[in-house]
Amino acid sequence: MEPLGVHVVDDHHHVLEPIHRAIRQRRLPFANFTIVHLDAHADLAFPPSLPAATIFSPDALYDGLDASEAGIASFLLPLAYAGHMHRLVWIKPPWATQMAIGTHAFDVGQHKATGCLGVTSHESYFIDENLYAPRDALDKPASLELTVAELPAAPVPEGPYVLDICLDYFSTLNPFRQDITRAMGEDTASLLSCIYGDLSYKKKTVELPHSTRLEHGRLFASTIKTLFREHIWDDGAAYDAHMAPLIDVYTLSPTAIVEQFAAFRKILLAASSDELAMMEWAGPCMDLPQHKASDDEIEGLLGALETFLTTAGRPRLVTIAESKDDEYTPPGQVEMLLSRVLALLGRQFGALDVSYDDQNQQDAS
Repeated sequence: MEPLGVHVVDDHHHVLEPIHRAIRQRRLPFANFTIVHLDAHADLAFPPSLPAATIFSPDALYDGLDASEAGIASFLLPLAYAGHMHRLVWIKPPWATQMAIGTHAFDVGQHKATGCLGVTSHESYFIDENLYAPRDALDKPASLELTVAELPAAPVPEGPYVLDICLDYFSTLNPFRQDITRAMGEDTASLLSCIYGDLSYKKKTVELPHSTRLEHGRLFASTIKTLFREHIWDDGAAYDAHMAPLIDVYTLSPTAIVEQFAAFRKILLAASSDELAMMEWAGPCMDLPQHKASDDEIEGLLGALETFLTTAGRPRLVTIAESKDDEYTPPGQVEMLLSRVLALLGRQFGALDVSYDDQNQQDAS
């Protein structure tokens, strides 16, 4: 049996190229394969600046994702829309709470009005990413079955599959929160997490109709965008009036959220232009997971993965993202995690043919 191909990259979207190559070389079928995605993040975004049609021009797609801040989280939906991946199993660590555990199917297609990519899923994740669209608004929709799971309860893939591992699955930092904390302090980071995160439409435990979640998501996005664009906090009365419609979209009591709004205004008034830009940039990502795992926790996750792979069988391809330059994986743990994962794969599947996206990585190895 030939050695198992393992492709190691840093930025996660760079796994698209070896996956496309495997399809061309018929090591993966053109359609109906599964990706088992171990990651602290769902990676189901797509840049609004890229037309959906770009997905069918691989070089343009690679360049577009490289140029986009959302690129690293935008490599899975293109595989679904192109008809390659029909099932995605997202295996998440316990501290990742962006989506509820379970399985649901939805369509991925090109929005008829805008040419952008859209999905029919009602998950609040897609509302946040501004990707939701009703099915009749989409052209050429492709179906995707998404399973969100944690080990040891993840389903075993049926048929050919790609094993995709991000090292931040085992230990996770939120670089946006890290940057805000370093620049402005932990209190500001916590307040921003509340302002951007404690919203009812984002909470799986809050029962809201889908139409209400959409309405709340759009109201919050437009209110915050206008707030920063027009510096409305300069006038106290205008600020209170501007933020008032948001009071009912939070999980906190009206009194508590009004107090948080007042504290937010104090920070905005005192902030420099660079700090304001940083808050506007980092705010939407403050609720991403952060949990620097202990050695015992990492050992448990590695053991559960090895048990899973014993029953899952041999993948057609393995892709590994280090996520070290952006520091989603804690810098001091990257080399250890990569070494442990490669050793695990070797025990399970024998000889490995490991290639590196970054030549410097290869030289260092």
